[in-house]
Amino acid sequence: MSSHARASARIALAVSALVVVVAVAGLSGCGKKKAADPFLPASYAAAAQGDSAKEHTQFYVPLPKFDFVHGNTGMVKVGKTLTFMVGKDLEANCKAWSGSLIGVQRMTLPAPYLLVRKVKSATGIAPVDSIPSFGVPRLVPLTPDMVGTPGANLGALNWGDDPGLQEFLPPGKPPVAVQSQVEKFVHLPLHTLPAAQQKAATPYDYVWYIVLPNATFQVVALNSGADWMMSYLQSQNKPLYGSFSIVSLDPYEAKQVEYPQLGHVAGKIKINWFKFGLSAVKGGLG
Repeated sequence: MSSHARASARIALAVSALVVVVAVAGLSGCGKKKAADPFLPASYAAAAQGDSAKEHTQFYVPLPKFDFVHGNTGMVKVGKTLTFMVGKDLEANCKAWSGSLIGVQRMTLPAPYLLVRKVKSATGIAPVDSIPSFGVPRLVPLTPDMVGTPGANLGALNWGDDPGLQEFLPPGKPPVAVQSQVEKFVHLPLHTLPAAQQKAATPYDYVWYIVLPNATFQVVALNSGADWMMSYLQSQNKPLYGSFSIVSLDPYEAKQVEYPQLGHVAGKIKINWFKFGLSAVKGGLG
């Protein structure tokens, strides 16, 4: 056999081997099964309350009817239990998701809630973006210590009465915690921002204020869940009843300034907790 013929034979053999390898690879690929979807079908109540496959945490649930939805968080009452669903722009998206199955994951911290991971519709499955921040209220039982917090009428405070205000800030001691009811609380851009920034305020510029007849206090150290629940109470025209601590007073010159919708801002206040039904919503960051 000539050298040319031997070269041609080697090329033909190599091509045949390549065809066999490709064919075998193709057959092995055909035998692979599609990965199973880890999300199991369940009712909303079962998924939210942990009644369905307790060891499992991922479910497809029908979009529930929200009792209140604001921002990234929605609240659903299941019997006497409050449950929460969290998803990217939930308030804006919930109407578009009507009729779809919602792929959720049951989470437990900082409080139990269902986190939206995907949406399953007639056209397919679409992932839902993660969210950097959201509010889920931390509901806790009312303890005897909470119920026993001394009462005080915050509504009687006056921004110009320094001796009366100083009673809530005894020297060398923690601020005094008192139980009281607040009828008016508002969510506005921080009062000390320049006028131009107030007009173009972003959500991060907004804070809560407790507005009393003759004094106003800026709420500080409020966790995102309590912030969300205050929005709910405001939407229902319900008062805020709980434990409050005045943590600082503004200089007298600053208190003299009168702001639209706020009046005279006397200082800063912390909401330790506030009542919701037979439970309490923790207000602080700790």
